[in-house]
Amino acid sequence: MAIPNLLFFFITTNYCVAQNFEIKYYPAFHNRSKCTIYCDNDSCKIQLDVFARNDSAKSIWSETRLVPDESVNQLKDFFKTEEDLFENDVLGLDGIHIIGIYEEGTLIKKFKFWSPLKRTREYELFKISIKIMGNSLKTRNSKRYLRSLKKYLN
Repeated sequence: MAIPNLLFFFITTNYCVAQNFEIKYYPAFHNRSKCTIYCDNDSCKIQLDVFARNDSAKSIWSETRLVPDESVNQLKDFFKTEEDLFENDVLGLDGIHIIGIYEEGTLIKKFKFWSPLKRTREYELFKISIKIMGNSLKTRNSKRYLRSLKKYLN
């Protein structure tokens, strides 16, 4: 009696792992902004909205692009740890206030902090977010704005 050959098919889907990541930047001497990374089943997009300094709800300009999976995976790896980020309301006069949320399935991580110090998780997150925007966003306005945000990393 012959044994039938059995074939196993593995079906995989490539999808972005982060469902939603939103980070708002409130720099002391530049326009405020919001960066959102959102994913569906087959792609992830990044959107940067830059607002007037007068607390206007209307954006001055916006850019939306596809974001590579490896960039989204950086966020997933960062938030995988159980270690929490700062959540404080400390503000200063010369620096940047950062507020955000990361959601993946039932995991929700909120954070807010003022001008992160080097060698902290907050500083690392700030660097990762700027790197992802720098690798994804292409317009001259976005590049110029990112240069202004990088000044707050010192």
